[in-house]
Amino acid sequence: VLLSGSNANCNNSIDTSNLAEGLPVNYTSFVSDRVYENTNYTLYGQVIFACGTNITVRNNYFGSEGLNIFNVNSSSFVNNSISLSNGSGLVMITSDYNNIENNTINALSGHGIRTLSADYNTFKNNLVNNTVAYCFDLSSSSQNTFIDGYISSNTRAVQFWTSSHNIFDNLYISGSTGIDFSSTYNITIY
Repeated sequence: VLLSGSNANCNNSIDTSNLAEGLPVNYTSFVSDRVYENTNYTLYGQVIFACGTNITVRNNYFGSEGLNIFNVNSSSFVNNSISLSNGSGLVMITSDYNNIENNTINALSGHGIRTLSADYNTFKNNLVNNTVAYCFDLSSSSQNTFIDGYISSNTRAVQFWTSSHNIFDNLYISGSTGIDFSSTYNITIY
């Protein structure tokens, strides 16, 4: 399931009879001021939070298609463990002003963290390991800050595609291409 755009795109009826990777889809939409914690989401093929504000997702386990965030703003995703063999670990689309902190992401085939039109987010102290695709893949995502993280990839570590004004501060980056820029400007690396 892939969503994008406005809140109207979140008005879906997706129950656990829908499958991803042979497992039920967990779809949560139109929530505010809620906490989701200490849950084993590896029982689901895909976990989606859509069209929400001020939600906290912490101390959870994710597998299969990872954690998908669509049009979620001013929220926190903290101390989660994401381990998967298919898909991307954390996908953020049209989601702004979020805090993504102290997460461990091990992605064996897809991207570790993938953003599309996700702005003003803070990624702090995340550990991202990847063996095939980019650890961070930012597309049309600007004004994001990446602080105190560890990024390791056997192939490509970071890709910026039409993304500007992002800040990388005190990150350990390991990969055969390191950082790949395309149609990107005003990136600050400390």
